[in-house]
Amino acid sequence: MDTLSENRREATLTVRDVCAELRLSRNTVYGLINSGQLAAFRAGKQRFRIEPEALRRYKQDRMASRERVDGD
Repeated sequence: MDTLSENRREATLTVRDVCAELRLSRNTVYGLINSGQLAAFRAGKQRFRIEPEALRRYKQDRMASRERVDGD
């Protein structure tokens, strides 16, 4: 099996999954998606999916911004 196929095995996340991971409400997660802070794609008319890498990037960006605030 090639590397591309292996990478695609990592399942995408639902908004519910992200809510649980970040301990945020659905409205807050949808707000992050709509503002572009959390990358997502549509899977159907009203469903979003989030790549695990997009969630990792969001968490890293969030930690970096906290460090800037704490470091001031």
